[in-house]
Amino acid sequence: MQNYESETSNESDQLEFEDESTKFKFSNLQKQKRYRDKRKLELKNLYEISKKKTKHLANEEPSTEVPVLTFDFNEKNTFETQNDRENNCIYNEPNLIFDTESNTSLSSIESINEPEDIDKGDEDSPIYFNSNFKRTEFVTLFESLVDKLAIPETRRDILYKFIQLILPQDSNIPKSYNLLKKSILVSKVETTILCGLCQNKIITLEKNNKMVKKCENEFCSAHKKTEKTIKLCNTDFVNQIKIILDNNYDQMVTYKNKLEHDLNLECDDIMSGSLYRFETNTINLVLFADGVSYNKSGINSMWVILSQIVELPPILRSSFENILFHSSWTGSQPDFNFWLEKYNKQIDDVLINGFRWNGINFKLNILAFIADSPARSKACNSVQFNGYYGCLKCLHPGVNLNQIRYPNLSKIRLRTKNIYENQVRHFIDKRLLSVRLPNEIKRKCRSIEERNFYKANEYRTIALYISFALFKGILDDKYLNNLMKYVIFLRLLCQNKISEEDLSDSHRLIVDFVVEYEKLYGKEQMTFNVHAHLHLPLQVKCFGPLNKCSSFSFENVFKITRDLFHGTRNFEGQIANNFERRKEIRREARSLLNTTSNPELRNYLNNSILNCYRVSDETKLINPHQVNVRYLKPSERNLCNEFINQKTLNFEDDLILKSERATINYVEYHTFSYDKRFESQNCSIIKYLQNDGQLKFGIIINFYEISNTKLGLIKKFKQKEKDSFFDLLNYECSKHIDRFFQIGEITDELCLIDLKSILGKCVLIEFGDEFMISTIDYLTEDD
Repeated sequence: MQNYESETSNESDQLEFEDESTKFKFSNLQKQKRYRDKRKLELKNLYEISKKKTKHLANEEPSTEVPVLTFDFNEKNTFETQNDRENNCIYNEPNLIFDTESNTSLSSIESINEPEDIDKGDEDSPIYFNSNFKRTEFVTLFESLVDKLAIPETRRDILYKFIQLILPQDSNIPKSYNLLKKSILVSKVETTILCGLCQNKIITLEKNNKMVKKCENEFCSAHKKTEKTIKLCNTDFVNQIKIILDNNYDQMVTYKNKLEHDLNLECDDIMSGSLYRFETNTINLVLFADGVSYNKSGINSMWVILSQIVELPPILRSSFENILFHSSWTGSQPDFNFWLEKYNKQIDDVLINGFRWNGINFKLNILAFIADSPARSKACNSVQFNGYYGCLKCLHPGVNLNQIRYPNLSKIRLRTKNIYENQVRHFIDKRLLSVRLPNEIKRKCRSIEERNFYKANEYRTIALYISFALFKGILDDKYLNNLMKYVIFLRLLCQNKISEEDLSDSHRLIVDFVVEYEKLYGKEQMTFNVHAHLHLPLQVKCFGPLNKCSSFSFENVFKITRDLFHGTRNFEGQIANNFERRKEIRREARSLLNTTSNPELRNYLNNSILNCYRVSDETKLINPHQVNVRYLKPSERNLCNEFINQKTLNFEDDLILKSERATINYVEYHTFSYDKRFESQNCSIIKYLQNDGQLKFGIIINFYEISNTKLGLIKKFKQKEKDSFFDLLNYECSKHIDRFFQIGEITDELCLIDLKSILGKCVLIEFGDEFMISTIDYLTEDD
């Protein structure tokens, strides 16, 4: 070992001497090349030393001494960074040599030389003597935990080595995190590398003792040497569907039966649309395609095809675990015809022949396809949105007004579907930043100066709930009137329940909006996005409310996939593998919950791993405490005594329960004083029904429980008389505006209401001396 280190030192000294003696003879490019060669040699030597040290220590007798963590901060190599020195540490323990995770070159060397064989330990034995956990249980628990905590792939190995450090040396767990992952069997990802010029396969040949990649097409210019390549990764999506059925089949059947027998004839989900057919043992998919870049240089960028199962309840349908990964394309811009025809034949086969699960034959249908304009035009092989006939809904030709515009034309024939929401612009910071949102809306309002970095959810929040208050008193009435047609139109199509009357009103509103929009802003502003809104009511009729059939859940996948790979080598395959691996882990965790006899393990799985979507529909106070009615404020005490007298209740010591939080129909509400502790949270503005059935609004001051009756102390909101602006609204806007927006003031009048009469949360926006309340119908969202 010492001889080897001496040789390494001599080689390094020799290189340094050569650099010093010839530094004036080389250009900058040559110096950089020599620097990289030096770096590679040092990394190789470091790995060989670590490998020999590990082998040497492994052959020694196990030590009973406590492992010592040592850091070497005295390295003379100038190429090391601060992070390198802080992370490059070695544990003096057999088989436990830690190297920096940020060193991708060294990580790549480790991944190449690591044995491919799976660590075959005793699966049914405890992980150490007298342990309550078996090896298989540990593997499932560890993978479930890191997935639950969303720990990136690049950090999981560090956590695993720490667990190895604190466990006994003879513990029965996989020797490395890489071997642990291999112990969870998932279907193989099929990877194909194609020529970027002619799209023929790339073959690898040995030439001059080197492996050379070249195109198999001898007439291609890349036949001798290939530089531009296309990499395709395809997964077994049918197996992913089967895993989802294992985990969620009962919920799917229950939810599907509920909607099938719903006689209200209202649109409340994709399955309520006119194009959906309730068929037994049939799975419907919504496909999605888009491109994503994982860094600014564009090296880690790819296009993906994803899908979700329509029959799942919305909250399960949008979750990461239930998104299907079909295929990825890395390289040049994708050719969807070639991609789907040549390398996604499994979809066609399953569409024709179906698949079998648990003895049941299932049919598969594709109900819809979601994509943005560039991706949609590529996937559908159609003209871009900024070209003639760029609308997939109809045959509007477009007009060239220096740029392609879509002014109103009569008798345009319909074609197909898809829409884009028009961006709302010109917000006012003072009003925008003062808005406090319910905690279900994950992104708070940001300054208009950051509008170029807004996420889609931020635009949606502003358009649906805040835009009226933002521009009231600032925009001229005719422009604000036009905006309100658009806002009411969107609110109607984003309700939980949409009637035929609502669809008819929304159609008239959007037609009036588009016609008036052209008169106000000119033909030059009649973009494709404005035109596309005309087709939205029909889409909602076909596929249900807009918020139940959108790309938000798919876009959310890209944020999660950033933590599904490490390094740059085969990152597409890592992402595709981890999609299915996470589903398999969840199935193993659910199976472990049903089979284990360990009560601690069952409790941990049930409460910490598998309870993502389990919320109580019970109306109850959170962390209540007892108070005496006599010590309440006079106004509160009078209301409580009045309630007690009306119910003819008898109390000992006049004790009641009081709280600042409560859950009502799966939703958590707070008091106004509780929300003031937070910067931008507001869960105390509500809408509720009075005893006479009228819809009212207010602010929650306190929660009480008196004789098992849950009550809320509310400060009432009083609507003001409508000003002259409301006289300009057309019939459809006037008909619906009070359902969504009310202008008024917060009064000092208090009242006690039953918590069961609370219908939902609202947003309160202050502008000038007035307040505007905006109702919220759908709280669940994907970020």
